[in-house]
Amino acid sequence: MPVTGNWFSLQLPVNFNHKWQWYNDAGYRTIEYSFSAYKFFYRSGARYYFTKSWSTAAGYAFFFTRNSYQKSDHEFGKEFRLWQELNAQHPFLKSFSIQNRFRTEQRWFDSVTSKDAFFGLRWRHRAAITKEIAEKWSLQLADEYMQQLAEGVFSFNQNRLQLLAIVKMNHSGQVQAGYMWLKRPQQSQHIVTVSFQKTFFLNATRADK
Repeated sequence: MPVTGNWFSLQLPVNFNHKWQWYNDAGYRTIEYSFSAYKFFYRSGARYYFTKSWSTAAGYAFFFTRNSYQKSDHEFGKEFRLWQELNAQHPFLKSFSIQNRFRTEQRWFDSVTSKDAFFGLRWRHRAAITKEIAEKWSLQLADEYMQQLAEGVFSFNQNRLQLLAIVKMNHSGQVQAGYMWLKRPQQSQHIVTVSFQKTFFLNATRADK
């Protein structure tokens, strides 16, 4: 496994009102600091807001992952995923907020040359603290821990430690960029992450915006 990589993502949520959202997320991950693809994915689902601080969501996803980290390997394996999550985000003091996200995933992997098909059940918990630096600038420190049950073994899957800069472009768009230390059971990686988010409002009132 290479020690570096780039992760790019595009998030395009659609808000129908202040309670319901259609979530869309697509991504592209590379081998080392290059443009050679290691993984493509698309994730979609529905989100419901109980309050401004609490929400739940569920949906599906498709992942296409290269069979190995060798750029000469042109075989991509398919993964279908169902996911469910619970989110809580609370402000404190004047410029901080804390987020907790608990997500479960049911993962179906198709067979590839080096592996048979298998099923995995993964649990993820992400905790983050965000500090507003200026009107449009924030910093976020986050950690996400994952455990997976696969082939009868429940074990550590990975841990993601991130430091992100968040720039709000306007009321509906923002860019996140930063560094992630990704720890897997056998090795770790240093990842550069860049994410763009644009929210669309349908039948929105000023309160929704």
